[in-house]
Amino acid sequence: MKLTKEQLASKAWSNVIVNITGESKSGKTHLAVRSAGPRYIAYLDRNTSLSYQLLRADEEGYTWDTDNEEVEEIPPIPYADLTREEAQERVRRVESMAIKAIAKASTLGKDNKHGGTFIIDGALLLKGYIEKWKLGESSTLGYRAKRGDRGVSQIEYAESNAYFNDIISRFAGQNIDLILTWEGKRIWENYFDDSNRRQSRPTNRFRSSGPESMSFAINAEVTCAAIV
Repeated sequence: MKLTKEQLASKAWSNVIVNITGESKSGKTHLAVRSAGPRYIAYLDRNTSLSYQLLRADEEGYTWDTDNEEVEEIPPIPYADLTREEAQERVRRVESMAIKAIAKASTLGKDNKHGGTFIIDGALLLKGYIEKWKLGESSTLGYRAKRGDRGVSQIEYAESNAYFNDIISRFAGQNIDLILTWEGKRIWENYFDDSNRRQSRPTNRFRSSGPESMSFAINAEVTCAAIV
């Protein structure tokens, strides 16, 4: 099939999958909600500013369409109260919302309309819920094995990472964009002090806390550094 440059450009921008990484209050949600509508937001973040962010975005022209856009708020709970069943139910809520959003986007695509953006705000918690459900415990959410306990192995974590990647892969090739926001892991750098001893110090750069295996599906990595 021959494609024109215009058709290639349209396809290139019709299915963008983006990681937004940064420290707390660095503007990840601020950036995510200023995406193309209709927007579908699975909000798992510990921060309670989503309504404020949507109002600000609406004032700036990123109008919220009450009839066609959705928010599924899944507030965090203490890890001690998080059962495997509760973790599974939280994962299923995100998956169900994703399936419906992809279906709506497909319908819009038949009329040559962009299908919008699905936002997982607080993707680190979704990763943790999958771990808790699949493995029984989650180091992402704070579990640490006690002395003498075997804990969860890296091989076992490969199972939960694969499930997370499957959720992301649902969006590949679809008429909808995907944005995931992550709490960033601070990058440390080595240097030599005045005594020529090797030391380490934190930088103002961050990397995604998502599974490294998901990088194959990501089109762009965005780091938020400024406080918004």
